[in-house]
Amino acid sequence: MEKKRVRTAEEVLSHFRTLEATPSQLRFIDTVAMKNQYIVVTHGRDAIKEYQMYQETYNRPIEKSIRVKDKIGHCTRCHHQFVLPAALASVQDANPIQRCPVCHGMGRLISGYRSMGNRTIMQYVTFFESSKKDPDVILGKSIVAVRTVEKDYRTCKTITYPVTVYYFKRGETPLMYKRDVWYSRETHEFQPYYAFFENIYGYEPGRDGLGTHWKRQKTIGSLHTQYWNRGYEPVFNYQDFLRMMQKKAWKYCQAEVFFKASHIREIRLQDCLAYLAAYVKHPQLEYLVKANMSSIVDSLLFGGAWTGRAINWSGKKNKDFLRVKLTKADKQYMRSHAVNAETFNTYAIAQEQGQTVSLQDVCAFREIALIRYDRSVYRANHDFLPDIKKIMRYVKKQQGKGPRNMKAHVIISDYMDYIKECIALRYDLQDKSIRWPQDLSKAHQATTRLYQLKREEIRAEQQTRSNQKYDDQIRKQCQELQGYCFENERFFIRPAASVAEMIEEGMKNHNCVGTYIQAYATGKTHIFVIREKAAPENVFYTLELRGQVIIQCRTDRNQIAPAGSPVDVFIKAFERFKVVAVTEGETA
Repeated sequence: MEKKRVRTAEEVLSHFRTLEATPSQLRFIDTVAMKNQYIVVTHGRDAIKEYQMYQETYNRPIEKSIRVKDKIGHCTRCHHQFVLPAALASVQDANPIQRCPVCHGMGRLISGYRSMGNRTIMQYVTFFESSKKDPDVILGKSIVAVRTVEKDYRTCKTITYPVTVYYFKRGETPLMYKRDVWYSRETHEFQPYYAFFENIYGYEPGRDGLGTHWKRQKTIGSLHTQYWNRGYEPVFNYQDFLRMMQKKAWKYCQAEVFFKASHIREIRLQDCLAYLAAYVKHPQLEYLVKANMSSIVDSLLFGGAWTGRAINWSGKKNKDFLRVKLTKADKQYMRSHAVNAETFNTYAIAQEQGQTVSLQDVCAFREIALIRYDRSVYRANHDFLPDIKKIMRYVKKQQGKGPRNMKAHVIISDYMDYIKECIALRYDLQDKSIRWPQDLSKAHQATTRLYQLKREEIRAEQQTRSNQKYDDQIRKQCQELQGYCFENERFFIRPAASVAEMIEEGMKNHNCVGTYIQAYATGKTHIFVIREKAAPENVFYTLELRGQVIIQCRTDRNQIAPAGSPVDVFIKAFERFKVVAVTEGETA
């Protein structure tokens, strides 16, 4: 299959009419994204004189009854001045808010004589727009916008720099390219990002000499967290997104319908990007939303339940795409009832097994069953979905036989476990007395005991096979380590001869040498046993050797040999005459 060619950053950028913020986008940034600005409060004769000059410059009426003690407000959004109400709360109050009478924007009061430091408004704003080349393409553009108040609140203005672009077209790979730029609080300007970080991260400058070069991000994302951590507040224009959904190639994508029907309280940029990226790959999302199957779309976009049983995402036509068959009654039921993705999965499994049930029956079953059929749980040859109508009748019968007040979902859960155990024990489920026991509680207890015994037999068998394999490897290790054998008039040392011997060492000395079987068999470490010549069969000391280093030498309950004791002298002699000598001989 021929791989689709991915458009380069230059090709994507060529679709934009302009990469910079347009006048309408700047208005959105100033009036919506940066709506929470400041009203700088000044007072005194100089402040009144400045206010009068300002009003004359813009041919605005001057407050006639102005007094020296009156406070003058300067809106950092529209740069107009006005006399504040006499009953206004003090600037020192917690977050006092005042509306500008000119632009009608809300602003937080701050003093023009103090506390002007760190008053920079930083936003990360995303817009959607159409392409100048292809009417079927939707473009996205994210801009970092900064408005500095502390430098000079009388002339502050918004500066912008585009850092992220998106490209969406049906049938093509969704694309996202990004770059970085650095905003300096010292100069109150954007600075070359690579000048700060090229020595650490190896960033390269872009063509404009300011930001880095454009780099593709394979996973379509909003970057909101990244810019939030840098001090930017994320904002996006949802109206731009809705306007783009009216384009000819997109007007049937059902995005607006999906978001209205979704449980999402606040629609985020990430949600819109996820829908666009999914729709260009799977145009069948349109059908799912129209058919009131938005829960499947929700699971696809936001990582909910697995949808592989109900949907074949590689299918192109509806008959290949939808694995669950819906009747007219099912569709009628879906109009008034929300059906989740897991229920559709269960319905698909029931249809595969030839059960004659409706979607309403499956919903009633799932409402009490609380069972998930997802990628990790469902296996066609192992897990078992009982006949839904029969299990519902069976549950009612069992509620009168088991413990009092037993919940229906507990009975179903026990029944599913019982069936799994029957399959493991190779019971004949065609036998109705086995498949539908009269007393589920007793039958389940019996199969559980047998299943546990079988598991223990399997573990014992696996352990025997594992020990046999390690025994063969340990014999080879024992032969290769014969050069380390050493003795004196009282003790001798030799390599451990078998798995059984190591287990016996651990049991009688009450230590963990038995856990070193695999490491010893594979040559990662060497295990030796020390015996007394007077009792060569009795467990005494166990020694671990790695290279030229004795790691440990332990006896009963992990005790070490006392310094200067006969065993300690023997171990040091073994180290001097065997460990060092053998190793040096191998090196030579």
